[in-house]
Amino acid sequence: MVPLAQLQRAVKEAEVKRLWGPLSLPDLLGRHPGRPGAAAIRAVIETPGRGVTRNDVEDALAALVRRVRLPHPLFNTPLKLGSRFVEPDCMWPAHRVIVEVDGYETHGTRDSFESDRARDRALTAAGWLVIRVTWRQLRDEPAQIARDLRAVLRRRSARRPR
Repeated sequence: MVPLAQLQRAVKEAEVKRLWGPLSLPDLLGRHPGRPGAAAIRAVIETPGRGVTRNDVEDALAALVRRVRLPHPLFNTPLKLGSRFVEPDCMWPAHRVIVEVDGYETHGTRDSFESDRARDRALTAAGWLVIRVTWRQLRDEPAQIARDLRAVLRRRSARRPR
């Protein structure tokens, strides 16, 4: 009974907050596959391997990627980096490209600044290209971001062994 976008946000929030349990949506769908709304819920949760966006700025990046028809990235999917795991905001594993979308509120502190640079350095040393994009850039320069991402993905694709 809610718009699809609202349903998608609710499911994303539940996943981010780790609210899945014995009565999780997949379990309920298995027990009640024909109930009203089941098809909409199934469509939202059955997007394998894409991960989930966590906020409006990641949603804006996902919308831009879809709108300009870039290859589908993974969002907030664990990546093994040495002996630890990181969760890049957005990544194209086959191209070894990561996009981090930064808001000043969460990335404007000294600790965040330092940890972001250390993480970027470790990812770069492991062969990843890390691109940082801000909310304002996504809002004001989406066409330029799309051109830059397309160029990077094309160049990184050309370098891959076939």
